[in-house]
Amino acid sequence: MRSTGQAKDIDAVSASFKLKGSKGKDILIRFTQSGKNCLRMNISGPQHTPRGSSFRNFRNGRIGRFDISTGEESAALRIRFRNRNTITIPNYLPIGKKGLPEGLSVTDGGVTVPFEIDEDEGLYGLGEFFGDINRNGQELSVNVRDSFQLPNDETYVTYPFFWSTKGYGIFVNTSSIVTFDFGHNFKGIGEMKVDRQPIEIYIFAGKPNEILKAYWKKTGTPQIPPLWSFGLWMSRCSYRNHDELLSVAEEIRRKHIPCDVIHLDPDWLRRPLPHSLQELMKEKGIDPESYAANYGNPAVLLERLNRDFPEYMRERGYPGEGCTFEWNTDAFPVPRKTIESLHRLSFRLSLWINPYIPRGTDIFNHLLEENLFVTDSDGVPVSMFDRMTHDFGAVDFTNPEARKWFSAKVTDLLEMGVDVLKTDYGEGAPLDAEYHSMKGEEAHNIYPTLYNETVFAAVAERRGEGIVWGRSGGIGIHRFPLQWGGDPGCRKRDMYASLRGALSYALSGGAFMSFDIGGFAGTPEPELYARWAQMGLLFSHSRAHGTTPREPWFFGQRAERVFIEYDRLRYALIPYLYSQSLKSIREGKTLVRALVSEFPGDPFVRNMQDEYMLGDYLLVAPLTDGDRRTVYLPEGKWYDFWTGEMFEGPSSLDYSAPLEVIPLFVRDGASLLISLTGSEHTDENIFARMEIIFFGTPETRTIGLGKYGTVNVHRGGGGYSAEGRGSIAGSKITVRKFSASRRKKVL
Repeated sequence: MRSTGQAKDIDAVSASFKLKGSKGKDILIRFTQSGKNCLRMNISGPQHTPRGSSFRNFRNGRIGRFDISTGEESAALRIRFRNRNTITIPNYLPIGKKGLPEGLSVTDGGVTVPFEIDEDEGLYGLGEFFGDINRNGQELSVNVRDSFQLPNDETYVTYPFFWSTKGYGIFVNTSSIVTFDFGHNFKGIGEMKVDRQPIEIYIFAGKPNEILKAYWKKTGTPQIPPLWSFGLWMSRCSYRNHDELLSVAEEIRRKHIPCDVIHLDPDWLRRPLPHSLQELMKEKGIDPESYAANYGNPAVLLERLNRDFPEYMRERGYPGEGCTFEWNTDAFPVPRKTIESLHRLSFRLSLWINPYIPRGTDIFNHLLEENLFVTDSDGVPVSMFDRMTHDFGAVDFTNPEARKWFSAKVTDLLEMGVDVLKTDYGEGAPLDAEYHSMKGEEAHNIYPTLYNETVFAAVAERRGEGIVWGRSGGIGIHRFPLQWGGDPGCRKRDMYASLRGALSYALSGGAFMSFDIGGFAGTPEPELYARWAQMGLLFSHSRAHGTTPREPWFFGQRAERVFIEYDRLRYALIPYLYSQSLKSIREGKTLVRALVSEFPGDPFVRNMQDEYMLGDYLLVAPLTDGDRRTVYLPEGKWYDFWTGEMFEGPSSLDYSAPLEVIPLFVRDGASLLISLTGSEHTDENIFARMEIIFFGTPETRTIGLGKYGTVNVHRGGGGYSAEGRGSIAGSKITVRKFSASRRKKVL
């Protein structure tokens, strides 16, 4: 690759020029300043050049704070920010595991952009992947998938965005599938491949939070979830009826377990006999009357059919997944009574939904008549499952009328008193289907974002604050919190996979996230459940959920005590979590952070994925089993939350942690805002009595709580005092300066 023609300098807000690609064809590149630390790069072939565009050849120049040079001996294109290398597109490419990389090229099949990678460079992002968080050496596809049991190379949430410890970030602005090779083929050479052109790439520069802030400016800033969402969500798959649901809610209150949300999975829905099973029964001459009692519970029906007709059922799949928006009145005879009963116990209700409408229902027929489904080329509705594809139709969220219809169904539930929706599925939008306003390759990754946005907006309009409990998404999904990490198993490796997925999402700009405490599929051992609860309750958001009960009293007295202790600690920390959420978004940070995003200059944390920061001041180091682990403390002073002992970082500790203890450290300079109310559910009263604990010299004496007001700290008379302003003006707030000593707990 080389520049062509006579070189000219540039010094402007934009420039257009030609390079000769690796396949001998002209590549047209237009650079435009898009912010103080953002450069937009449009890449195309001549056939996609707007008429009247003027392209010139140049050797070097400046656009904003970015220096650009071409035609160097080793580089076709080099981009620097403030005299620091950000990204280099190499000129000569060595042969790798898969042969010679394509090099910088634009063809009818798409765009390939190679880039150099340093040996020790840390690369992070692309969404929620469950393997190693440092992408250096990996090859991953930005392709939304149902990642059941958390394989390392598939993901529910995909972003064509990553950033580097060298101080740059890359965002490929497309919802099409993008393949990123971070030196997997040849160590030291990365590649970005998109099967379309032209393509738009944003280059960001700066510290991690500056890059995230610039990325959010292009894709949307995360909204702050409601205060109550920071409480505990209790769930299982599924509470089968009104009595079972209420008995769990009452037991939670009887045991004084702080909890805000009860989640109800699919059993709240009326789900008709799946169409494919009806066909099977007709085909095999099975008497429907003999199975009529099981029609209301497809799982039981499937079990019976598997037992009675195993040779017919082997490939039939898993029925009952669709969403009818109709209550199963056999299990929940009076839905409003169920909702009111939970509200009287100070619980909010979350309901499971999905975008797949069962065939044979009135709403299916309505959507079919109005052309509001995703269809095949013959106009036949398609599902997004790999199984029984003719059982469902998928709502086409690229169609404004379909979104309006879906929003109205959600609003009907909200008007009944439902508080929040769990927006499950959405990952399987077919690439070869017909959509209202997009090609399939464009719709696939953005479909779940449009789905979640529709529900989020309906909740925001009805409740004043938007929220979903969502699983899948593409570009912009972080605007509609919050997301949970899908369906892990119940083994030790699944707990750490859940953590890696959440940290990966945070490193990609996802500000609020969670995972299933205890794992989804199966039953965890009591010790693992307790350890998972410690991690999950010291996270952005907390939900216990699984295919078997996840209420703590099912795991023995010791695990139950651990769960309740950390749940109460979480509720004490809610003022801290909420204030840190506001501060983090303002500064371009996420609430939960991998250590590398907080300490990017520390090479020791670049591959660290079993510790994390919770806000600015709490460092959490979870365990899956055992009673010891090595804990790394970055630079600065740190206080052991349990003993008060002070440690100087950087250092590694051999830390003793019996089951009741998760390693937890407070960073020097912290202003830890704590609730003293002992609340068992979250509302403004959680701010009625608070304490601010200072560690060392506090970095701030004003703590913002958004619409609830601010806490201001004053120094005088040899000590500190604090007052609340806004709606918390009447709160009783004390101030305490923490002094390090052994066996002195923070709380």
